[in-house]
Amino acid sequence: MNVTFWFRDNQTDKAKKGVIMAVVQVANTSGKTVSRNFASTYKVYRQDFHEGGCEKEKRALVMELEAIQIFLNGQTGREVTAAEIKAEYLRRKPRKTKPKPTAAESTPLTPPAPTIQEIIQNFLIAQEGRKIRLATLNSYKAFGKKIITLIGDTYVKDISTKTLENLYSLVSTEKSNGYAMQLIAILKTAIKPRVIDFVPPEPSRQKPLTFLEQGELEKIAASREALPERYRRACDYFLFLCETGISLIDFEKFQERHKITIHEGILFLEGVRHKTGKTYFVPLSERAKAIGEAYDWQFELLNRGTLRNHIRAIAEFCGIEKNISAHKARHTVVMNILDQTGDIALAAATIGDNVATVSKHYGHLRLSGYAQMWEKYKKNK
Repeated sequence: MNVTFWFRDNQTDKAKKGVIMAVVQVANTSGKTVSRNFASTYKVYRQDFHEGGCEKEKRALVMELEAIQIFLNGQTGREVTAAEIKAEYLRRKPRKTKPKPTAAESTPLTPPAPTIQEIIQNFLIAQEGRKIRLATLNSYKAFGKKIITLIGDTYVKDISTKTLENLYSLVSTEKSNGYAMQLIAILKTAIKPRVIDFVPPEPSRQKPLTFLEQGELEKIAASREALPERYRRACDYFLFLCETGISLIDFEKFQERHKITIHEGILFLEGVRHKTGKTYFVPLSERAKAIGEAYDWQFELLNRGTLRNHIRAIAEFCGIEKNISAHKARHTVVMNILDQTGDIALAAATIGDNVATVSKHYGHLRLSGYAQMWEKYKKNK
């Protein structure tokens, strides 16, 4: 028996691997080749992709085929063909695919998936067993009913992560939303692990946010004329960002992405946020309007590093011991809106972000009763 080799490109991964093709030539006792219809493949690295490469694999294949030939010749009492050697070789190789399961194995009996209403009812029954206060139980029932109304009595297995995020954003503005958060947590545990990647935020796990209080903002505005000349443009830009909440990347393309509109006598800045693609409408304060008109709404760009250094120098000049930057202006806008209105939806619309994201990052800092409800929720968990 003679085994010859040649090389072939692996079309699916040419850059890294080649394939060795082995052809078996089986000769009879007179030395005449009687068949050559067997091939075996080996994947090899590109550095071995040359004539004479992969000698170890070649020798192993030759020895294995010779052993099979000797075995079959002894079993049959004749010279076996290459087709017979191939069949025996493939029979001895481990199967790459598992055998198909039988009908009984492929259709195991599984309990029916629960619905949202069933999950919530089981939770309420468990709460009644704890003998909690009637007012607390009624709150759970009210929020459970609201959740069912919002997303329907569907099967829990059909709930997606996006549904959870939307649900959280809808109930997060409630005064006593700790009850709703616990119900959402119950639904979360019932979802398949592959889609559980939404975790309602807890204040204790949040990174501290840096922002300017309104008094600090006024101090910077009042110190503008006393600043060195080279810092005044950065001061104007930073104040404009703190009044409008637009991101730095959108500010750098102000004329391209924004327009000024008037609605019921109020001047609005309309734009589309680069990161989220959301349209936002910002009512322009007198300060923002004055800065925009002073520059004719054409802001000459500063190098980002220069702008950052100038803003830090301004904070130091004004005695503000905070590490502020252009991005902190967005934090300032959101926190001021929550101070004045407590409306997360309004804050999200102003900065062109999602309600769930704004609630996650800012809500626990300002909403009345929000942090306290989270503490109660964690204790009763």
